[in-house]
Amino acid sequence: MSTMYASLGFISMGSTATSLASAIPYASAVIRYVTRFTRLNSKLFVVEDLASSITALVATASTIIVSTVLLAWQRYGILVVPENPFGLLAVLVVLGIFYYLLAVMLGFAALAAGYSRFKHALVMLPPLLSFIPYAALFVDVGNSIGYIYPASGLVALAIGYASGETPPASGILEWTATWPHTGFKPVDPLLVAVSTATWLALMTAASVVLVRRSKSVSVEEVGPL
Repeated sequence: MSTMYASLGFISMGSTATSLASAIPYASAVIRYVTRFTRLNSKLFVVEDLASSITALVATASTIIVSTVLLAWQRYGILVVPENPFGLLAVLVVLGIFYYLLAVMLGFAALAAGYSRFKHALVMLPPLLSFIPYAALFVDVGNSIGYIYPASGLVALAIGYASGETPPASGILEWTATWPHTGFKPVDPLLVAVSTATWLALMTAASVVLVRRSKSVSVEEVGPL
């Protein structure tokens, strides 16, 4: 059940983040205008845009938790609730913020460098990267992946908040199939938090710089996403 929360979480949050950020090219002319000729500078724009998108991320994460509980109840006849539902919700939302800032950064990089050059990367890269934690469910490469690429560490923390016991950042299916969990080193929540905060700060700073350099594109050039 806890791995179900995590697997649904990183795929859904990555997809939601990309869907939210995909509107950036369509609004490029407006974004360029308001950040140059109004009091809404590029820094405030990125922060307020993220704040408004958190609502959608919270709604998605809440849907994942509720639907997982109800589906398990329907399938097994047992009501299995997360050990720490608010911690699970928070981790899933942070995971969504991670992928959202990644998608936003790519979106403004595309606008700054010529949209057509980065169009496919803007659409596909965040969802593709959201499958890295999925691969880590099956392959044991140690806990380093959870610190280098914090999305994998956040997935492990999500499983920990759901089950009450934190797994390693990789080889999670082997961990779930082994009892007791001796010989497995759980991921360090503090290192995951530091890595995540560093990534979020760098992507936010990069987005602010790229907003200033972004160019507007026509709707015809954007086309369907």
